[in-house]
Amino acid sequence: MISFKDPRDQLGSGLFVGGIALLVGALVMLAFVKPPSAKGIQGKKLAKLRQASNAIDTANERIAVIEQVFAKTKWDVKPDLITGEVLSIVRAATGKASVKLISFRPQRSVETTDLLQLPYVIAVDGSFPNVVKFVQSIEESDAKLAVSSFQLASAEGTSDFVTASIGLVAYRDPYTPGADSKSTTGDSVKGQESAKADPKSEGQAKANQSTPVESVKKAPEETNKASANVGELGSKKSVESAKKTLEKQ
Repeated sequence: MISFKDPRDQLGSGLFVGGIALLVGALVMLAFVKPPSAKGIQGKKLAKLRQASNAIDTANERIAVIEQVFAKTKWDVKPDLITGEVLSIVRAATGKASVKLISFRPQRSVETTDLLQLPYVIAVDGSFPNVVKFVQSIEESDAKLAVSSFQLASAEGTSDFVTASIGLVAYRDPYTPGADSKSTTGDSVKGQESAKADPKSEGQAKANQSTPVESVKKAPEETNKASANVGELGSKKSVESAKKTLEKQ
């Protein structure tokens, strides 16, 4: 029996009443709060998949833009030839923009597994509009160069004459120095294979060659012939000398 008058029964009565209250609350929750359905869970998963798909599409679009820029600035010649061509391009651009080329400094190349970067730092001076025109001509032309940095410093406080330090980068695929030698080796191998495939050439080569045993057998015969010839010459000379002595007597 529930009683709060007796202090000894208050603890037990309180626990009993609290248990009844929790049971009633649980029954109310089961009656009025519906558990999430399978369709709702699937809907949330589909929404997350749509968000991930949209993020992938956005990333692919950015990659396509980057690939277009890379294709525009990608070189297909040997790295040691790029520097000379870049210098010619920069000189032509400075002449068209009416700015002066102060310095042209190639930097250390940066090579990764998929890309080779050839950076350059140039310094030009001229009027501010002409310097901006020069940079724009590099960016908008088909020079296959990317502008990586651009810094300006005022040369004279009373005029628009400025000095600019500009970073340029040329890109190409990683270069393998032994690529040309591989083709030469392949041609020589093909030549050897074609020679092996021709039976006539093999027969002629075998006919021209002699085995060591055959050469050893032929050597005594040739020696005997040579000695016989020498003996005949010696006998003829001895007969002639004898005739000469008899004639003198």
